[in-house]
Amino acid sequence: MVEEGVIAPEALAAAEELIAVLNIEETLAVTTEAMLEGMIAGNPALAEFRDVFLEFFAEFMAWDLLKDDYASIYAEIYTVDEMRELADFYQTPLGQRLQETMPQLAVRGSQIGEAAVQPHLPELERRIMAAAMEAEAEPVQ
Repeated sequence: MVEEGVIAPEALAAAEELIAVLNIEETLAVTTEAMLEGMIAGNPALAEFRDVFLEFFAEFMAWDLLKDDYASIYAEIYTVDEMRELADFYQTPLGQRLQETMPQLAVRGSQIGEAAVQPHLPELERRIMAAAMEAEAEPVQ
């Protein structure tokens, strides 16, 4: 765990092992691709800039740039023993299955949320407009 903002080397080592077992590097790549696809689906005009986005993400979201930050997050949240237990679990058949299916579960969960909100977007727009009008009507002090 973290003491006064300093992460013990043992904690970082355990975190690095865990993120390797979790294959966070590949997950980040898949997530980034899914994010881009979502952006393009929401605004098809962006499709012609797909290569620009991919190049930008490769430059600024490269694993080598982010790996230490990911390790720090895990080391701050979990104890060394917890990270070792998680690494052990994710190397079991069930852990591997969970790892393989997490992206699918995340996508489906996202679809559930989107489906729940979609029919109510006009209401959200109405509320935003009402809040904006109210803000404009308030006297400036």
